[in-house]
Amino acid sequence: MALKWSFALAAGRAEAASLRPQWHDEEHREALWCGICYGQIFASLKAESAGSVSEGAAGARLGTLALIGSARDFLMNTGLMFTGPCVKQCGYVFTAVLGGSLMVVGLLLDSVVPRPLMFLSFSCFSGLGSALLFMPSGVVPFLCFSGPMLPVVVGIASTGGGVGTVVLNILLAHFLDAWGRRSAQRVLALCLLFVLSLNTIALWYSTRQAAEAPEARSESGETASETTQSETEPSETTSSKAEKAEGQCIKSFLEPFSNRSFLLLNVGLLLYMCGFMVPYTHLVYYAEQHGYREAPTLISTIGAAAILGRFFGGLFASVISPSVLFLVVISLQGLSLILLPFCTSGVELHGFSVLFGISSGSRVALLSLLLNELFGVEKVPHYFGLVGAALGIGNLTGPTLVGTIVDMTGSYRAGFWTSASLVLASVPSVLAAIWTNSRQRASEASKGASEV
Repeated sequence: MALKWSFALAAGRAEAASLRPQWHDEEHREALWCGICYGQIFASLKAESAGSVSEGAAGARLGTLALIGSARDFLMNTGLMFTGPCVKQCGYVFTAVLGGSLMVVGLLLDSVVPRPLMFLSFSCFSGLGSALLFMPSGVVPFLCFSGPMLPVVVGIASTGGGVGTVVLNILLAHFLDAWGRRSAQRVLALCLLFVLSLNTIALWYSTRQAAEAPEARSESGETASETTQSETEPSETTSSKAEKAEGQCIKSFLEPFSNRSFLLLNVGLLLYMCGFMVPYTHLVYYAEQHGYREAPTLISTIGAAAILGRFFGGLFASVISPSVLFLVVISLQGLSLILLPFCTSGVELHGFSVLFGISSGSRVALLSLLLNELFGVEKVPHYFGLVGAALGIGNLTGPTLVGTIVDMTGSYRAGFWTSASLVLASVPSVLAAIWTNSRQRASEASKGASEV
C-alpha cells in the first residue's frame, strides 16, 4: 500500500481536493522554509581537521568533506520523489513536523558524533528532513492558483525559503565565531526548532479552514451520479481493484520517461546542478584562503540576493516566457562561476555573491513554472518530484568533484571553471528540451486539426 501511494503522489494522481489547503486568495500565507548552508560547516570541519594526528598538517581532503554536504543535498532532492506516503496518509502539517524534527535531531547529533558519522547525522537526517519540508512549498501554489497571477504567487511564496536561509546562516556564522562548531550547532538546533514551530502553527491555521468550510456537494448531482454509477458498474473483488490501481500507479509513474523533452530537460538539470551547489559548499573556505575574514557573510549575501531573484523571477515570468528566463538565468550562473577565480577581495567576492544569488534564486522560482509551461499544470507535482533524481545526482557530483580537483591541483581555479563548464553545457540540453516540446505540441495540434 505504501508503494501504491508513493507512486500515486509522484504521478500527481493524489486527490488535490484532499491535499491542498483551501485558502482564500486574500488569506494566502507564505511558508518559511529554512535551509542551512553547508559552506560554513565545511570550512569549520576543515579547520578542525588541520594538524590532527591522523590527517596531518593539511587536514582532511576537501573532496571527502564536500561529500558530506553533497550527500545531504542528494537525499533532499531524490527524497522529493518519495515523500508521497507521508503527505497522503498524514497531511502537510504532520509532514512538516516530521521534516523539521529530522533536521533538528540531525543538528544535535552533528554536535556530538565524530566526523565520519556525519554522513549519517548530517547527510541523512538533514537531507530527508529538507525533502519533507520542501515538497509542499513547490507544488501547493499550482493547486491553489492559476492564470496570470500564478507566476507572481510562486515568486512570493518561494521568497520564504530565502528569508529562512538568510536568518539561519547569519546566526550560524555568529555562533561559530562565539562558541565553535559543536556548540553552535546545538544552539542553532534550538533556533531552528523555534522557527519551524511558528511555521507549523501558521500551516495548521491555514489548513484548518478546509475542515471548517468543506466544499458543498450537490445532492442531485455528484451523489446521484455516484450512486447510479455504482449500481451499473460490474462488481469487482477487492484484490482485483487493488492490483488494477497498483498497475495504473506504476504506469503513470514511469510515463514521463518516454517523453523525449522530459529526458533532455533532466540531462540539462543534472549538468546544471553539478555547478549550482559548488559556491554553497566551497565559497566560504575559498574566501578564507584569500584572507577575507568576513567570509561567512558571503552566504548571507547570496541568500539576500536570492530573495530578490525569487520574487522578481516570478514577477517577470508573468510577462516573459519562463523558458526564456530560465535559459538566461543558468547562463548568468555559468558566467559568474567563470569570474569567481578572479574574485579575491571582499568587494569582488560580494559582487559575485550578488550575481550568483540573484540567478540562483530566480532558478528556484522558475523551475516549477518551466515544468508548468512545458507539460501543463496538472503534471507539475509529478514532474517536480521526478526531476529531483537529476538534481540530486548533480548535487552529489559537483561539490565533491571540485573538492577532488582542488586536492589534486592545489588551486580552486580549475575546479570553478569545471563547474562553470558543466552549467553552461546544460544550456543546449535545456534549449533542446524546449524545442522538442514545442515540436511535439505542434504535431499534436496538427493531428487534432486533421481529425476534426
